[in-house]
Amino acid sequence: MPNIPAGAKKPSDRLKAEAENAGSELTFEFKGHSITVLPFLDWERHALAHINTLDLDKWAECAIHPDSVAEFKGISCTMREGLSFVRECAEAAGADLGELGASLQS
Repeated sequence: MPNIPAGAKKPSDRLKAEAENAGSELTFEFKGHSITVLPFLDWERHALAHINTLDLDKWAECAIHPDSVAEFKGISCTMREGLSFVRECAEAAGADLGELGASLQS
């Protein structure tokens, strides 16, 4: 897991996280699976739009490492669990989801 301070909400926290993880793929545990996520600046430009439309599979195709996409899609989860995972990945990668991020709070 990336070294993100608990409750990192300020832009400076996100910038620090982005600097510490710059250019690095991040691996997260999700429901017993290791999922590798690309650095935020390597996400395809439609990734955030897919979060906005709650299409987690399409988001995965844009933001998760190609070797982990099929595994992520095969995980059975609720929307709350999936969106919480997306928020965690985005924040750790240095993305500021703004109002969208606030709506993903579990």
